[in-house]
Formats: sequence, structure tokens, C-alpha cells
Amino acid sequence: MNSIVFNYNPVACEEKLVLQAAPKTNVSYFVHTAHAQMLSNVRSVITYSIYSTLHSVGGIQVFFPLFGQLDHQQTDGSINYNVCSILLSTLCELIERSYTIQHQMLNSKGFLAIGYHLEKVFILLEIILCKA
Repeated sequence: MNSIVFNYNPVACEEKLVLQAAPKTNVSYFVHTAHAQMLSNVRSVITYSIYSTLHSVGGIQVFFPLFGQLDHQQTDGSINYNVCSILLSTLCELIERSYTIQHQMLNSKGFLAIGYHLEKVFILLEIILCKA
């Protein structure tokens, strides 16, 4: 099973600079100091917005094929009927808050692509009503 995990620890952040000090062998707690990068197992990481990250992996178009997976069974044979509403609400949030995403949706004919993928999926009433 493939998964993506996003983790955010605001204690180790200062503007766009994030100091990663996840304890692998060192069990001491992270203490933010001016010389934190001199500690062992600490590296600096630059954070980016969700929009910059989405753009770097291909833009809003990476969401479109996910709509073709709405009737995909999980390993136990069940179908998660909330996926459709989760995808649509995530997409709506991104479109509402970013002019770039709006532009990508129009230029890539995103609504037509989503409609095309939804047409190929066997959609049950449970998916439409978001009931399990």
C-alpha cells in the first residue's frame, strides 16, 4: 500500500526555516538556539506552501486521475465512499484560494477531465450521497 504522510511541527520553525531534529539515535529534545545547526542530527529544511508543492509535482492535474479511482476496492474488499467528497472539497478549497490553481483548472480543461474520469467510474448512490 502506498501512502503520503505530511507532518508539521511548529516548535522547530522560524518563518520558512525548519530545523529537522527527529531523534533516531539521539533521544534528547530539540531546543531552538541560534546554533541549532551545529548540533548532531540536525539539518535545515526550507518549507513551501501547498500551492508551490503542488506545482512542483505537476500542478492541479495530479488530482484528475484520482477521480477515476472512486470505485477502487481497498485491500479488505471494501470501498470508501467518502473519497469523492474529500477530493471535491480539497479541490474546491484549492481553487477558491489560489488564482494560479484557477488558471491551471481552466487551461488544462480540468472540469472536463474530472467529468471524463467520473463518467468511467461506476458510481453508486452511496458515493453521491457520501454514505457508507
